[in-house]
Amino acid sequence: MKVYSFYMRPGADSPGRAIAIKEGFSWPALLFGFLWAAYHRHWFLALVLALIEIVVLLAGEQARDLLPGGEAVLGAVAVGMNLLVGLFGNDLRRVALERRGYVLAGLAAGRDRDNAEQRFLDSLVAGSRPAASR
Repeated sequence: MKVYSFYMRPGADSPGRAIAIKEGFSWPALLFGFLWAAYHRHWFLALVLALIEIVVLLAGEQARDLLPGGEAVLGAVAVGMNLLVGLFGNDLRRVALERRGYVLAGLAAGRDRDNAEQRFLDSLVAGSRPAASR
């Protein structure tokens, strides 16, 4: 079962426009890094991740000449950075939404995103807070 946070703008006219963010690890953030950040319109994060990638690539050229195994160290740095982005990517999305004025409308769990969204909308119709599970 997957848990999702639902964010909405205050006074939003339609709960169907809520943004669902999965709790936990983000595989797309791990695999695509700065492209994932740009897709979600996190421009500053995308810029920082792209700059780190460029520095690691450029340093790899120098590391080959200066350090034995220097490329392996830089490769480990790149993998570690991508792992951190995967671990904290969804949390970064939540922070960015809150800075843009979105508020947490509730949590819901389901076997997939559609099921969790349905539970979230059902709980809004029923006038209660979204249930984490049923």
